[in-house]
Amino acid sequence: MAYKLLTVTNETQEYILKTNNRFPVYLTQTEYSAEDYARILDEAQEWNIEIEHSEGCDADYDENAIPYSYSTYSHSPIEDSILVVEDGHFAGVLMLFESALPCTDFSKEYKDLVVTFTKDYIPRGTLICARNNMSHLCSNSAKWNIYFNYLKKKVDNRE
Repeated sequence: MAYKLLTVTNETQEYILKTNNRFPVYLTQTEYSAEDYARILDEAQEWNIEIEHSEGCDADYDENAIPYSYSTYSHSPIEDSILVVEDGHFAGVLMLFESALPCTDFSKEYKDLVVTFTKDYIPRGTLICARNNMSHLCSNSAKWNIYFNYLKKKVDNRE
């Protein structure tokens, strides 16, 4: 049985997805044997997605608001649907990076498809691979509810 995974390709004519990375990454679906698939999944087991949920309210914008801020962390395994292979090995993840800051003149709403590569990882560091911003910044309030997704080695997870 063959297994299909997203794979980096240099053949820009044969790609099925093109990312919004600073330097676009071209991806195709490639079939892998059961043995190669198992090896790639095993390589990915060292990694996970760390999800930081940050929520708060800033009293600078709303004198009636009680300021607060907190972050919580959880972890998610790397699923086949976001796993990216390069040169036959686990190379990173493909995720949607989106943000919107309503009510502000300087805001920009965007949804970018981005590959975050393991080769860019710094020990005990984080690699942001996605963000979902549900902030609300208006003249009378500043509240945020943001989810950051980081590609991390499991040994470096925050609790």
